[in-house]
Amino acid sequence: MGTDSQKMILDIFAKHNGRIEALVPQEYSPGTLDLFKRTLDHTRSFMQWKYKVKDMEIKSLDYEFISEFSFWLKTVRNCQHNSAVKYLTYFKKIVLQCVKSKWLPGDPFIDFKNNQSRH
Repeated sequence: MGTDSQKMILDIFAKHNGRIEALVPQEYSPGTLDLFKRTLDHTRSFMQWKYKVKDMEIKSLDYEFISEFSFWLKTVRNCQHNSAVKYLTYFKKIVLQCVKSKWLPGDPFIDFKNNQSRH
C-alpha cells in the first residue's frame, strides 16, 4: 500500500477480518471472527446512518465518532451496555493498528470511557 493512498476505515477493517479468517482455527476461534464481522457490520451501518457515507478515511476518526458510535449501538441498535462495550473493544483493535501503522496521528479512544451514560 502506498502512503499516498487514502486509508478507508471499512476497507482496513475488511482486510483485517480476512487475515483473522485465514487464522481460524489455528490462532482465532470462529466466535472471535464472528464478533469482528458483526463489529464491521455495525460500523458500516453506523456510518451510513450518521454520516450518509459508504466509508470514511481513517484519519477522520475522532472522539466524537467513537462517542456517537457508542450512543448509536445503545439506542438505534438497542445493544445492552456489555454488548456495546464489546463491539467498541473490537473496533478499537482496528483503530490501534492504524495508529501503530501511522495512518492515524493519535488514538481517538484516549479520553473515551466505556461507562459513559451521559454526554
